[in-house]
Amino acid sequence: MRISQILSFLSAAEASVPKLNIQLAILIGYIRVPHSDPKIKARWYDPKGNEITVIPDFTGSIDEARAFMDALVPANVGGFIVGPGAIRAQANDEEPVAGATPALALCIAALSWKMKHFKV
Repeated sequence: MRISQILSFLSAAEASVPKLNIQLAILIGYIRVPHSDPKIKARWYDPKGNEITVIPDFTGSIDEARAFMDALVPANVGGFIVGPGAIRAQANDEEPVAGATPALALCIAALSWKMKHFKV
């Protein structure tokens, strides 16, 4: 899935989206290794090579969304604010972006930064 598609889905989301967590994990280096037997689930490895049993909930957890931002945006200074009528997040010196939840806003900010700086 392209980053622009992921951004569209995140912008429309109102809560955690497990299928998007998988896409975000792949973007920051998580690896899925399918098993030869389709009845056995695939194995997942984090960017350090550790086997994991659950993909982090980047779209539902502020801590995991912040870890996603840290992995995607180098020299990251960012965060979020909950204001009247809006939740906004920002990565480095970029314009703040809105999201339905702080976690979604942080993910959107990180991906928006990536799109702008790497022309993907």
